[in-house]
Amino acid sequence: MRLGLPSSPLIPPMTVAVATGGKVTPKRVCQNCPILVGKKTYFIDLICLPLKDLDVALGMDWLSANTVYIGCTEKNLYVPTETQR
Repeated sequence: MRLGLPSSPLIPPMTVAVATGGKVTPKRVCQNCPILVGKKTYFIDLICLPLKDLDVALGMDWLSANTVYIGCTEKNLYVPTETQR
């Protein structure tokens, strides 16, 4: 694996739609990985996808669960603190 994180089999299997319009069936997951956003650390499961130009992609489920605002015009993400939600 490119990032050198420990991984385990992805159970149950899933199919993921990717930006190219295709679908991939990932086989591995890196569980409970620390991701630092600003000053807060989140622990998330990273599903291993065969993406060449990205190291990590945060999915819509995680973004919506954390009330993340996507500023397309500004090209940024706003992650509110727990008191701002």
